[in-house]
Amino acid sequence: MSQSGDSLASRVNEISTKAAEYETADNFEAKKQRYLGKLDSVEDALDRLNRRVQRMEFLATILVDVVEGKDEVPGTVEDARRQSRSVVDYDKDWYYQQVDADSIGDYEQKVQQAQKKVKEATNQLENELDDVEQRWQNKLNAARNVQKLFGHSSDKARMFNEIEAFVERRMKDDSESISSLRSEWSGLQKQWNKSGMDWQTFQRENNLSDKTIDILQRLAEGRSIQLRKLDGDIAKELLSVDELRDVVKIKI
Repeated sequence: MSQSGDSLASRVNEISTKAAEYETADNFEAKKQRYLGKLDSVEDALDRLNRRVQRMEFLATILVDVVEGKDEVPGTVEDARRQSRSVVDYDKDWYYQQVDADSIGDYEQKVQQAQKKVKEATNQLENELDDVEQRWQNKLNAARNVQKLFGHSSDKARMFNEIEAFVERRMKDDSESISSLRSEWSGLQKQWNKSGMDWQTFQRENNLSDKTIDILQRLAEGRSIQLRKLDGDIAKELLSVDELRDVVKIKI
């Protein structure tokens, strides 16, 4: 073969080799992008799970340690914790193996199932905190009615408003730290217990009958009382409470 023929053959071989190398590199790059795309999808799913778990744990701590003082969290929270731990206990090599085996989709389904469990637990926690809020709203409504009997108190009105703001919004605000919310609620509880402003506490501390409390509730709501309901025992009880002597006047 001539020299020019040898050169041409050599060039063809070079081109063929470059083409093969390019094809290999091209396939590698495509595979790399496919791997990275799947890993990004997994990372996003785990990030969503992590945010939901953090929200769940915040609400669980508020319910158990701050406002209710319970010994344990609801069972749905423990279930969500177990399922969440089961999908994150892997190293990075394991994830690459799953992508390589084309089974990362199965893993993502497990992550979604964990997300669902966490959402169910979070919904239950929010419902229980809604119950806490409603109980305190009932107490506050009663306390404000009690307060009507004694005239306005700016200190007590401020305390009522602060408790209301806490149970309506602040206890569910995870931008606040648990320690600051715990300290805030503890202070509000001390003020509340010291005030004795709900009807049950007022009745117990002043040894009043249910009939007398019923009369006081009606008066606090601005309702009229029929004279026949105001017997001697009730009048005696009303006058036995120092705070009531100046605000309840009995006329025939």
